[in-house]
Amino acid sequence: MARMESDSTQGSGGRVVVLDGSHLVERKEWHALADVIFLTGAAQRPRAVLLDVRGSAFTPTAAETEMLASALAGCPWAAIVSDGGVSYGCARMVATWAELRGSGAAAFVEETAAQGWLAERLSEQEPPA
Repeated sequence: MARMESDSTQGSGGRVVVLDGSHLVERKEWHALADVIFLTGAAQRPRAVLLDVRGSAFTPTAAETEMLASALAGCPWAAIVSDGGVSYGCARMVATWAELRGSGAAAFVEETAAQGWLAERLSEQEPPA
């Protein structure tokens, strides 16, 4: 299984955890990614997660999409950075499902856009309900 790296940054609005899922290859690794997101949220209590899945074929099944969305919903804000095309469509589905679970989430094809979106959200007073 590919290694998932994480990095934490401290911005003016709070802690952002960056998870590198760009080297995931096998289907079972999406389950491991959801576990990492869940455990990161529980242990580090970040205000935001930036999940970078560029470089992997981000095409989770409906069940995997729901599982990833549930894990991301444990954090007030979540940004998913993916390649364009089908991967972006899948990232948007995950973000939409996370939003339906109460998290603020969005999909991006550029990391700088995702970071900017998170910075704006973190400067706001209240996370989504």
